[in-house]
Amino acid sequence: MDTRLVKTVRIANREFQEFVDEIAKVGPNIAKTGEAVRRLQKIARRLSQVDRYLANPRPLPATPESEYEILQYKENLKALKRAFETLQYALLAEKSQIENTRANMKAAKAWAHSLRETS
Repeated sequence: MDTRLVKTVRIANREFQEFVDEIAKVGPNIAKTGEAVRRLQKIARRLSQVDRYLANPRPLPATPESEYEILQYKENLKALKRAFETLQYALLAEKSQIENTRANMKAAKAWAHSLRETS
């Protein structure tokens, strides 16, 4: 296995785990911070980098370390998927709340406008 691939996967594993741990600590509220966007961009870049290495792998003998990193990578991808689902639901709930607030504000504006017209 390509040593660059193993190194990249090791870095990806660390970054993915940090993101998953942060979501576990902060919860879906992480979506409300700019930090989440920055981390997601970083994860997207790392996934692309691993994907490029996997597209043109250089055959080298697999080592226990490289096999461990790949297994860990697969597990981290599953954890990321769960984290993304959590974020998706949190963002949908936030969107619903914003739409509800917007509808209430629109109704209040219409009420204020009609009150002004009758006064």
